[in-house]
Amino acid sequence: MHRSTISWIAAAALTVALTVPSAAGAQEAAGTNALERGATSVMVGVSPDPTLGFWTMLSGRTALGLVGTAQRSGSLIGEVEVYRHTQLLLSPQVKRYWSHDGDVLPYLHGGVYASLLEFEDSGDNRSDTDAFGGSLAVGLDWFPVSRISVGGQAGMALNRTGSTRRSEGAVSRSSAWSFETFTAALQVHFYL
Repeated sequence: MHRSTISWIAAAALTVALTVPSAAGAQEAAGTNALERGATSVMVGVSPDPTLGFWTMLSGRTALGLVGTAQRSGSLIGEVEVYRHTQLLLSPQVKRYWSHDGDVLPYLHGGVYASLLEFEDSGDNRSDTDAFGGSLAVGLDWFPVSRISVGGQAGMALNRTGSTRRSEGAVSRSSAWSFETFTAALQVHFYL
């Protein structure tokens, strides 16, 4: 690495180190948060199914987000793949905060989603599942510092799931509607 590149990296790190503590101190004094029109955040959902989202504030109380997940896993015995699991999910969502003042903020949440799930084993077995649905929830965000929030929600969802299974040459199809309650995983927003 060139000496000038190292100098720029060191200057950037020092700037961040000096800015973050002052932002935390400012919030303690003023009780502020990052909820203002035009603010954007990157959301990381921490759960067995990790999610990533991008959010923008349409006003001081309304946020619009696009949340998704993509996973691929499998198992090998020696050099033979025993099974493979792939999942994709995309969900536009909206939050409406009851207020934009304070460090702990309740909100209403709504969203729709579409997902694809594929499972295949080393035999002749394969399952493809598609799903879509919508949800309504109540949630709570806590701003320990002005540019970071931690929260989650609980609510209800209506889902439609369709599945195609192939096993030893036979094909079967099924679909079903379901209504369920849920508790969402911990979500952390980093406001830019």
